[in-house]
Amino acid sequence: MRVAIVTNMPAPYRVELFRFAGSYFAEMLVLFQSEVDPARPWEQRPSLPFAHRYLRRVEVPFGARAIAINPDLGGRLRGFHPDVVVGFGFSPTVFHSLTYSLRSRSAFVCLNDGTRFTDPVRGIEVHYRRFIVRRAAGCIAASSLAAEYLCRLGANEDRIRIVELTTDLRRIRDESGDALRREAARSRWLLEGPTACFVGRFLPSKHVRDACSAFLSASRNIEGARLIIVGDGPCGQGIKDWVEANGEGRITLVGAIPWSEMTSVYAASDVLIFPATQERFGMVVIEALAAGVPVVATRTCGAGADLIRDGLNGFLVDERDVAAMSAGLKRILESPSLRRSLGAEARTVVERHDVRLEAKRFAEALEYFRELRGRVGEKVHCEGDKEGLHAARTGVGGG
Repeated sequence: MRVAIVTNMPAPYRVELFRFAGSYFAEMLVLFQSEVDPARPWEQRPSLPFAHRYLRRVEVPFGARAIAINPDLGGRLRGFHPDVVVGFGFSPTVFHSLTYSLRSRSAFVCLNDGTRFTDPVRGIEVHYRRFIVRRAAGCIAASSLAAEYLCRLGANEDRIRIVELTTDLRRIRDESGDALRREAARSRWLLEGPTACFVGRFLPSKHVRDACSAFLSASRNIEGARLIIVGDGPCGQGIKDWVEANGEGRITLVGAIPWSEMTSVYAASDVLIFPATQERFGMVVIEALAAGVPVVATRTCGAGADLIRDGLNGFLVDERDVAAMSAGLKRILESPSLRRSLGAEARTVVERHDVRLEAKRFAEALEYFRELRGRVGEKVHCEGDKEGLHAARTGVGGG
């Protein structure tokens, strides 16, 4: 089976999936729409162990915004002649991948990690997405919440497979569980008591102050308890000012850390706080669990409902419920035995969702959808098709 994958950029977790999935295909070609996301501290043009190309990118003015297109996509696909084309998201380039598949009778597979809490649920954008989803041979969702969203867009439930976003969880488990690494990491940040961590960009939707407030309340009477905050972003100065004024010396801002060094953060920590809203998945959740770090997170983050077993490897709370978050943190921070039991259960995520397992599920899903490719071009009559085609032709759509 020849597989072409059209995705936005070489994100580390997707690169890991492609690296392991490639062994299941006769040939695989990954087409990146862009080299890098300026907002992410990811390596530009990393060395990759699979066939790939960076598509030529052109910005086309469209009203008050610019639409990015990749004019050489068609030529790349025709030259490769894939049996299956996988499109990540709903960009104009993904739409063009769909039209290629419809013409060539290859199977188009739509992969998305968005949920009804993060992505459009009404308007012309939804019509555009429905147009793509309803003509796909099948869909791959990054979580059960993402699968639910695809159903809302009109995907047939029988043609949806869930492949969790993940990475090399075995490596994270092994490196974070090393006693010497934990000691070195805790010495690096002068940690002595139970430690919570927050990892993420400093954006309004991450609610970093909620994490700080919940921690301060939970750890009031716990000697030596600390919170380390990893990240930076547009809200950075406001968060720094708040921590300086209210942190009571118990919160440490460590700045951004390269993705390759994140295991040191998990090794030093006893619990991860993840209060984010409008979060499509939340890679730090699955990474922390693999490291044996229980997680207190919101129910609506993409990874939460699938990965966190409430009371067994962490706690789920409602969005912006600082009191509930604080209660969960307090239970973990004040009880070494609970930390051990939650941590042991957290590590089982490696046996359930390591990238090697998800790569196999990914390959099996593509093989299944390839067998259904005879129905790819079948006309689906649905409300919104005309609007969706108009949206696609005019460049509406992101992802």
